[in-house]
Amino acid sequence: MIVYIVIFISVVALISIFIIKVKDNFAINKLAIDEAEVAIETLLKKKFDLLNSTSEIVAKELDRKEPIVKKIVSLRSKKLSDQDLDKELDKICDELAELAFNKRKLKKIKEFVAFLDKITDVEIQLNATKDFYNNKVTINNNYVDKFPSNIIAKIFGYKTIEYFNLNKETTD
Repeated sequence: MIVYIVIFISVVALISIFIIKVKDNFAINKLAIDEAEVAIETLLKKKFDLLNSTSEIVAKELDRKEPIVKKIVSLRSKKLSDQDLDKELDKICDELAELAFNKRKLKKIKEFVAFLDKITDVEIQLNATKDFYNNKVTINNNYVDKFPSNIIAKIFGYKTIEYFNLNKETTD
């Protein structure tokens, strides 16, 4: 009889340790995902601010009616998700690169070139942060989908998380 009680207590203890460990893994991973989200938001804001400053140079040197200036100004009033803002900023960056290629006058302005370099640095940081975020989302989603952690996920209501799109979408 004592043997059965010891076995029962041991099994309950092992299951409890497993549940605690899995919940701890979910919590640690969620914390990393939240930190990455904050970093992405910060970098997107920095990228927007740099593009905004760059558009002021374009407006001053070329024409305030330049379409890229209008697009950046219109973004100020839009309420976009981070994914949508990232896509819009990428489109503007592509247009800015094309504009710099077509308007050689802009490439001669040191301040403009410095802003382009800063934007490139921010894009590198942003891509690294999005990659980190997506890696943590993969870990989370594996916990939610794979046995035996999926049992704990269902019991405690953990859900899969959407990936942050790394690829630039092209319109054909």
